[in-house]
Amino acid sequence: MMYAIYSYEDGVIDRILNAPSTEFADRNAGEGYGYVEYPYDVSEVESYKVNTATKTIESKTTQSITATPTSISADGSSKSVLSGIANGSRADIYSDSTPGKVVSIPGNKLNFCTDEVGDHDIVFSHPGYLDTTVTITATAP
Repeated sequence: MMYAIYSYEDGVIDRILNAPSTEFADRNAGEGYGYVEYPYDVSEVESYKVNTATKTIESKTTQSITATPTSISADGSSKSVLSGIANGSRADIYSDSTPGKVVSIPGNKLNFCTDEVGDHDIVFSHPGYLDTTVTITATAP
């Protein structure tokens, strides 16, 4: 039987365990972790998390991130405020000429400004969600 070992704190699946019994799964879960039967393909584990209230596996969703505004002046001071970001998220910022810049987000908001004209894709990563992309367009001042 396959079991998903998950964090009691946030439901993030840590690993999949092939165990002969629930007792074996319980002994191998570890401190702060639980287990539930995992009926899906192991290669799809990144798409799921455990609902800690119901102890059921559910599909991850994208974050509900709002950018206000979605278009700014590329003057280095105009900003877009991105809100609704899950605590503990990471942002990878890509633009037409920049391969990627990683930013840790300490709270649930990110202020974005640039002096580079073009589209800027901000990819938010968090273990409890699918990656979420927000695009900000910066126009010539």
